[in-house]
Amino acid sequence: MVADLLATLRDLDVKVWAEGEQIRVSTPKGTLQPELRQKIKDHKSELLALLRAVQPASNGAKAPIPPLARTAPLLLSSAQQRMWFLDQLDPGGSAYNLFYSHHILGPLDPELLERCFTELVRRHEILRTNFVVEDGQPQQVVNPPAPWCLPVLDLQRLTPAEREQRIAQVVAEETSRSFDLASGPLVRTLLIQSASDDCLLIVVMHHIIGDATSLKILRRELDTLYNGFLRGHSAPLPPLPIQYADFAAW
Repeated sequence: MVADLLATLRDLDVKVWAEGEQIRVSTPKGTLQPELRQKIKDHKSELLALLRAVQPASNGAKAPIPPLARTAPLLLSSAQQRMWFLDQLDPGGSAYNLFYSHHILGPLDPELLERCFTELVRRHEILRTNFVVEDGQPQQVVNPPAPWCLPVLDLQRLTPAEREQRIAQVVAEETSRSFDLASGPLVRTLLIQSASDDCLLIVVMHHIIGDATSLKILRRELDTLYNGFLRGHSAPLPPLPIQYADFAAW
């Protein structure tokens, strides 16, 4: 999600703009780490397209990316096309699975965490998107929002050594299990409970719906939602002006 990459750069006070065919960056000293710099290079063409859409035009007017009606077929971005093509070459493979884990110490409400994932998936269409072929062309299909189910694996009765072995086994299984791009879902979650105040959250998604930056944004928004819901806020995050499918169509 290139729009999310721009959001991360803004959070780090990194100013980025398009200048001809180049991307210019102004950043506080030490902020632009090699990993983030490489991410900008990897998504240069998509960043240029998005920056040109939101930067002021020569006449001083802005040309924002318009939201697209969901009645028309939703095409894939160039990055998604590459991922889809690679999946056709190796169906059932797990080489493009993205993995994120979060060790949580302290009291945790699994039902509240489940509510947070329900809101995340409602908020980000890409998290409830799968990919089908129509008339020989791959298309995005955005599914309606639905309550999220967060499985909980309770290992509290195991010894520390048994828990460690079981967690390693489960993580290996979850990261190697493939996704079906046509049927989805393309993201799955699991909460492993080692003690009443010791949990491990696992999130796995296919690269066609996200990247490493997306996982960081997911974690940040998950924290915001959990803390907001815990305090009784009904909408801890503002609505998104566009979705990834809007950018892909643009």
